[in-house]
Amino acid sequence: IRHPSLLAAYLQRQKNSILDASGAKTLAASLELKIENLVTEDRRNKWLELQAQKTSGQTGTVGCVVHGLEKTLIAVTSTGGVGNETVGRLGDTPTIAGNYASKMVAASFTCVGEKIIALGGAAKLCLLAEQFQDLQKAAEIFLEEAQDQHAILGFVALMKHPEHIQYVADRTSPSMIWSLFDGEK
Repeated sequence: IRHPSLLAAYLQRQKNSILDASGAKTLAASLELKIENLVTEDRRNKWLELQAQKTSGQTGTVGCVVHGLEKTLIAVTSTGGVGNETVGRLGDTPTIAGNYASKMVAASFTCVGEKIIALGGAAKLCLLAEQFQDLQKAAEIFLEEAQDQHAILGFVALMKHPEHIQYVADRTSPSMIWSLFDGEK
């Protein structure tokens, strides 16, 4: 499905909102969302090369947190995966460990999904922020635990306060590129 976020948005309004791959394909077809092969020749060749080497590749993730329409908070992540995954692997992206948004806090995570899930990732960071009423303090606590667990991860997060929006972008990974748009610059 080229735009799985359309399916996810639909599912958020349904009684039964968590589907396996077969159920997702069936629902997408009924919603007339195009099912297509998204594997490019370049990505297939890279996957074959990684399979032969039995190593992981370097792929990318785009995570986004937004103070959106009607002042809601939104989190979404499109992952590149860790590379050379086992068929059927489920990472953190479609879980509340990878993406989470409440009325006060939103977070998007990336890197090694298994570690992010084990730590509770986005949901845990958001709950800590709500508990302390401070996203920076929550991030410091979360990152300390992540480092203790040797977790490789990065995240972007926003927290709504009455007079301002607090943001944090941080990581335990060697690098992470991020940007901020505040509505003007």
